[in-house]
Amino acid sequence: MTNATGSSAPRASVVIPNFHGGELLREAIDSVRAQTLADWELIIVCDGSTDDLSDLERSDPRVRVFYQRIRGVSIARNVGIRHARSALVALLDDDDRMMPDRLGVQVAVMDDTSIGLCHTQFRLIDERGTAIGEGASRESRYVDSFAAKCDPALFDHGAQGTHRGSRRVQPAAAAQPGP
Repeated sequence: MTNATGSSAPRASVVIPNFHGGELLREAIDSVRAQTLADWELIIVCDGSTDDLSDLERSDPRVRVFYQRIRGVSIARNVGIRHARSALVALLDDDDRMMPDRLGVQVAVMDDTSIGLCHTQFRLIDERGTAIGEGASRESRYVDSFAAKCDPALFDHGAQGTHRGSRRVQPAAAAQPGP
């Protein structure tokens, strides 16, 4: 597959580790397929799972599925990352969904070569997909508390919650220039 720049590598690789994800996995896959950025590949690593995903590979050449014996979610992610053809890898659990513009916004942010990491927050949803709350990851609180204890010249705690080397991106937000 050749993308708009003539390269065979997609702009983003999405890695989903799977352990009997069933219908939730299908919803996660559908959320990737609904991205506003079309230049992606999806790598699903079935970690001891017997989910038959051959229909996905046949219907969309951007989807690749790998099967392995049960080795755990971390190893499954690492296997997916090893198979990624893009330098930009987005991780998605098999029971999660992406907002439609997540990849487009994150890829735009990562076009700034001073940015080394880009992550998002999350939204809690019920079984019908209705938003029931905003999430805040332990990791982002850790980074913020770590930043508060470090040299202030390294961090910018502006409205975007940015710090040099990474940037939080709200899924519907437009990319902002780096600090």
